[in-house]
Amino acid sequence: MGAKTLGIANFYPRAVCQNRNLCGVEDFKGITIRQSKYAASHFAHEAVPALSRFADSSPAPFIDGIRAAREKIVAR
Repeated sequence: MGAKTLGIANFYPRAVCQNRNLCGVEDFKGITIRQSKYAASHFAHEAVPALSRFADSSPAPFIDGIRAAREKIVAR
C-alpha cells in the first residue's frame, strides 16, 4: 500500500506529434490519488466531481480561440 498512484488528467491538445508529445495543451486539470486505505473515498471526493465537470463542460471557449487565431493575419 502507498507505493502506487492513480492519475487522471483532462485537457484539450492543439497538436500531438508522432512521438506522442503534446503541444499547446489548453485547460489542463489533473488529479493524483495515492493508493492507501482511504483511496476509494479520496477518489469519490475528488475525481468523481472533476469527471462530472468535464462531462458537463463545453469545448466552445477552446473552439472560439481557434477561430479567433485563424482570423488573425500574422504575416504577409
